[in-house]
Amino acid sequence: MISQMFPGFMAIVALYTLLGWIGLIDSHLGLIVLYTGGAIPFSIWLLKGYFDSVPKAMEESAMIDGATKLQAFTKVLLPLARPILYVVGLINFIGPYAEYILAQVVITSGSKWTVAMGMRSLTVSQFATEWPVFSATSVLTTIPIVIIFLSAEKYIVSGLTQGAVK
Repeated sequence: MISQMFPGFMAIVALYTLLGWIGLIDSHLGLIVLYTGGAIPFSIWLLKGYFDSVPKAMEESAMIDGATKLQAFTKVLLPLARPILYVVGLINFIGPYAEYILAQVVITSGSKWTVAMGMRSLTVSQFATEWPVFSATSVLTTIPIVIIFLSAEKYIVSGLTQGAVK
């Protein structure tokens, strides 16, 4: 818990050093490793909170009906958890998609830029910031997120009303 008191950016020097030791500086794999390592604890925390809110009676009733623990999980609990799975997936997509600082430190060549790095290169010059270009690129970069959200919205809302205990 003490590690939560410090911002994650305090670890950038250590992460950069570790990536240098294993040869993942200026690689997409290096960024994927860092983003995944940062997303897993948060995702588990969200999923645990959601699964703790599902009544135990749901799983117990499936097991009384003859289901194994695995079947109860896959046939009863996972369909109920569909909303949080979509939310966690969306959050884990948006985070790295819009992240700039870590990508700027790890990626050094222009051919491997992320969306945020490319957006900055289009809008910032030595003496000025191109605000109209920034506005246009901001709108364009939100389109994939909106499409993903709109396609997942029905599953998020429908899953909220699936579970019930008699």
